[in-house]
Amino acid sequence: MCKNQKTATVVIPLLIFSELAFSQNELSAVQLIRLMEASKARYVHMSATVTCRAYLIGQEQEKKELRTERTFIWKQAPNGCFADVRSTLASGRKNDQRIQYFFGIDYEKQIVQEANDIYGLIVQKGQIQAPLFYSVYQAIWGMASYSWERLWERVDTASVFYDASAKCYVYEFQIHGGTKSPWLRIWIDPAKDYVPVQYEILFPDKKMFAREQSFNWRKVQGLWVPMIYTSLIPNSSYTEYRVEQIEVNIPFDAKSLDIEFPEGLWVEDRIRRVEYRVPSKKSPLESSEQKTTGECQKVCLPPAATDEQLAEAALKAQQLLAQQTQTVEKQSPVISPEYVWIEPGRKEYVLTVEMDNAASGPVLGGHQFDGGGLVLHQLREQIADKGQIQLTIERPADMTGYGEGTLVLDLAGQKKTIYLIAPPLQQ
Repeated sequence: MCKNQKTATVVIPLLIFSELAFSQNELSAVQLIRLMEASKARYVHMSATVTCRAYLIGQEQEKKELRTERTFIWKQAPNGCFADVRSTLASGRKNDQRIQYFFGIDYEKQIVQEANDIYGLIVQKGQIQAPLFYSVYQAIWGMASYSWERLWERVDTASVFYDASAKCYVYEFQIHGGTKSPWLRIWIDPAKDYVPVQYEILFPDKKMFAREQSFNWRKVQGLWVPMIYTSLIPNSSYTEYRVEQIEVNIPFDAKSLDIEFPEGLWVEDRIRRVEYRVPSKKSPLESSEQKTTGECQKVCLPPAATDEQLAEAALKAQQLLAQQTQTVEKQSPVISPEYVWIEPGRKEYVLTVEMDNAASGPVLGGHQFDGGGLVLHQLREQIADKGQIQLTIERPADMTGYGEGTLVLDLAGQKKTIYLIAPPLQQ
């Protein structure tokens, strides 16, 4: 999301119905993915403190040696992610290392502190490799580090079945296609609002290469989160993550996630291809005042720009140009969530509309509703005032199986489809 967009964010309270049992009707691959999409869309803001321990294991999968120990604080919002990782043990040796991360829409940052060395880094999005943390959100929705789009790319060849012993749906597909491609197998728990509880990466012959599992599930702000999650590579390593503290959907300013480099830090900016030391924060007079002798009087000249200021200005100019280009090309409003989780006993829902400040705002030209059994009682357009569209939708009491409706909105001449997903319930 661009910085010059205005956003209205609404955290929707969730009706807890964990005690309801679920009827195990057959679901297609598309229906199962849409249930997951709607469930995932509710996890908006998250923060947690997590401890991590990694072990070498033997042939019987027993723990043999503690190799890694670290703690991290993690925060995530729709347009950014922050982590502060402190390691005490690495590769079996004592380690005193701290790494701070920021992952934004346009760029990524790092501050690395180890021994007597400390430095900063700015890179393009996606260039920080193998960060030393694995978040709660990743454990639930991270697809074992594969992209979420793989679900849709392989939907036509994926297999879906219900595992009665595990009480989960199993979604299985070849990651890349072809006979030599590895497989991804996902266990999806309907009793936990269709969240993935286990991932397995399989060799082409379907022997297991790695497994990720989540345990000790709790409901926080109406959403299921694991308090323990693990990663296993048989005969090699076992990593356990324990959640010490967690918050879900308690809004915070996403700008607070960005890292501010401290004074004196040496920074490598790989976007602008410059290196600089962050200057001290002096007043304009302290940094620019120059004294003369003789008949000349004291004059104040503008301070010379530092490498940091030049790099920052160039980065902002690049972002502004990209934003202006996007605005000129399409001026496309963004609506969230695209998938709405429709609950029994609840009728009020809110769509957030993000628009460019430079534009007059998208005008709702009309809408088309295909409820599939759901009933739309009212649609209230509040884009100009609140950046919202409010919906009153009813799920009839006799709708106990899977239900799906669509709402097509005409915004600024562009069609936007919202999927209304009603999960199966016990009759």
